[in-house]
Amino acid sequence: MATMMATMTAWLRGRENGGGEKRKRWHIADKQKGVLLAVVGVLLLVPTSLLIRLMPSFPVEALMFWRALPQVVGLGIFSIVVLGARFSRSRLLWGMGLIYAIETCCFLISVTHTYVANTLLLLSMSPLWAAVGGWLLWRQRLPMATWGAIAVCFTGLVIVAWGGIGGGRWFGDAMGFCSALAISAFFLCGQKIRSENAMLAVAIGASVVMVVGFRTAVDFGVPPEGEVLPLLLTLAIQPFGMAFLAMSARYIPAAEVALILLLEPFLAPIVVWGIVGEVPPGATLLGGGMSFAAIALWCLWSLQKRRGKGRRKEPRPIQIR
Repeated sequence: MATMMATMTAWLRGRENGGGEKRKRWHIADKQKGVLLAVVGVLLLVPTSLLIRLMPSFPVEALMFWRALPQVVGLGIFSIVVLGARFSRSRLLWGMGLIYAIETCCFLISVTHTYVANTLLLLSMSPLWAAVGGWLLWRQRLPMATWGAIAVCFTGLVIVAWGGIGGGRWFGDAMGFCSALAISAFFLCGQKIRSENAMLAVAIGASVVMVVGFRTAVDFGVPPEGEVLPLLLTLAIQPFGMAFLAMSARYIPAAEVALILLLEPFLAPIVVWGIVGEVPPGATLLGGGMSFAAIALWCLWSLQKRRGKGRRKEPRPIQIR
């Protein structure tokens, strides 16, 4: 994992640092760079759903604490020592961290206070909110291919959630709606911040989450022996998934990052099916397959797009000192 992060760091900085040969070796178009970062981030997040299923006795608040701890320590140290990120009085840095904390808490509260289908459906609207926010704040216009992929993904996730839509509790549904808004705002902030400081913002937000879950984690004590390994794997994987997603927002619109994030609701049940043997419903396979196909085709379209043709004008990052 450390080697992969070091390679990614060199890749991200290749265009700005070093001589001509080194720069040519690492440089690719910003669009392709953002898509690849987001896909890697989602692939790292997918196994966490399986690992959480292997920890049935873990209280949600305790899980919040243990998931946030490595983000605070690992990402904080890595972004400051290796990448050179710095704490500052910037409202953007601290606001982005607070938004991440709100999104994490709202999501976990939502899945425990309403049907998972309701939460899934509400989160599938995050690319739309991000697209609206990008237009209002930065006057960004998305290609028709992106809008088409968003529409197909939303339709697919409606099919996935259809059997469980309705009922639930209004409080859990409200938290799911707030989670979708927060993750959209998080990616929108990521478009205006340096990549290394995006990782630092995740660490700041995780520190807030860790404080929220601290009391329950202390009362819960040491996890059962059979749940220690899944917990350790979760701690090792999840922080880097969010870090890559946060960095990808620097290179592509927030709506596109949120769109790629929708791969997780489809891939996670497939992983659980293959390892645990929990067969997903037919609606999950149909709707999830639609979403997966739409995102996969959109990613291929983005990666094969010629440089300089239809390129989005990238927002200049705010230099945080």
